[in-house]
Amino acid sequence: MTETARTARQALIMRFERVQTWSGRKARLFTPAHITTAYERLKATGLLPRMVPSSV
Repeated sequence: MTETARTARQALIMRFERVQTWSGRKARLFTPAHITTAYERLKATGLLPRMVPSSV
């Protein structure tokens, strides 16, 4: 797995964990597969900002 892919995966995991804290209903609706699919579709259409690796 490339560093970019690893960073993108970590960002998706963080988003999923954040969504789970909203409510039990949101946690059930927004599964990892749902968030991954949405991310990939937004990325494919150019609606996501370009990810820039942090310098930390």
